[in-house]
Amino acid sequence: MSKERKNIIVTGMPRTGKTTLVENSISLVAEKQGFLTKEIRGKDNERVGFESITADGACAVIAHVNMPSPHKVGKYGVDVSAFDALLYGLFNFEEKDLLYIDEIGQMELFSALFRDLVLVYLNSPNQLIATLTSVYSDDFVKQIRQRNDIVVFELTTQNREIVGQEINRLFKRQD
Repeated sequence: MSKERKNIIVTGMPRTGKTTLVENSISLVAEKQGFLTKEIRGKDNERVGFESITADGACAVIAHVNMPSPHKVGKYGVDVSAFDALLYGLFNFEEKDLLYIDEIGQMELFSALFRDLVLVYLNSPNQLIATLTSVYSDDFVKQIRQRNDIVVFELTTQNREIVGQEINRLFKRQD
């Protein structure tokens, strides 16, 4: 992969395995900085919220069905201040770090600090892998999609193994 297209963007419909793909790919890399967003499950295994977890294990509940908030995505209230508190430490990274973001989506985009982090990561010399919503769009998302320094993979349940292999090959070429 050329340095000009060092940002890997994985997009696709919900539940196609974007987070799992990123999690598996970054597990192969020792030096990394970023966060994954995981579902929180309640009674009867029903999804009740989302938490973000950083490379060093810091965690924040960013959205929950019982969270009072002026920021809503469907039935979930979004806690922008808890998310922002988690993000502050992510601006400090080393030149050798693989950067990752899961996900650039509607919940996360309520945070101006998050938008800043996305741009810092995209514009850094580091390689980035990020998941990008396919069900929400605004000017910020459109600008990301129009960048000429990205490689976009459209993930489906049918191609996720092949896409995962291709992304892992791209990481190896950077070594």
